[in-house]
Parts: sequence; C-alpha cells; structure tokens
Amino acid sequence: MKNKDINWYNKKLLDIKEKSRNLKYVDDPSMRKKMKKDLKIEQRGAKRSEKNNLKTWIKKEIDNNE
Repeated sequence: MKNKDINWYNKKLLDIKEKSRNLKYVDDPSMRKKMKKDLKIEQRGAKRSEKNNLKTWIKKEIDNNE
C-alpha cells in the first residue's frame, strides 16, 4: 500500500489544480462542468484517503505500545 501522507496529498492537490487550469481550453461548457465536478470528487477522495491512512497509522502505533 502506498504511503498516503500529507506530502502525497499536496502533490495530488497540485496535480488536480494543474488539470483544473487546463480546463479553460475545453470548448464545451457542459463537458467543462462535468470535468470540474470529477476533479472535485477526486480531491475529496484524496483527502479521505489521507485521513484514513492517518487513522490506520495511529491505530498501529497504539497497538504497538500495548
């Protein structure tokens, strides 16, 4: 499993922002809106993944100390 820490999330966020900036070249407004929506979903998924990875790391640390 990939280590999804804050650095991974920041790189993912920069990638999403770059894709978002390139949307101005899409001519079809409905397609642009759909692509923006998909990027937002991808961003929320990345945030959720980073939080979940943090929770599992904390759980492992607690289990190791006991």
